[in-house]
Amino acid sequence: KTRRELELPLDASDAGGLKFAELLGALGFRPVLVVHKRRRSFEIEANGRTVEGTIDEIDGLGTFVELELTAE
Repeated sequence: KTRRELELPLDASDAGGLKFAELLGALGFRPVLVVHKRRRSFEIEANGRTVEGTIDEIDGLGTFVELELTAE
């Protein structure tokens, strides 16, 4: 599927993400669960295009793969 994605810079001095959490709270979001995951990133080159991928291992849920190809 294709969807719009916004990428916002995080403050390097806020390693714990507290300012971003404050923004989410102001938008009405509230924490409901803590998720522990390990992420490995990779790239695949094919037909002159680069596919970015990640493998996430999430405690209690399993292993998931995400592939991303940037559309023009």
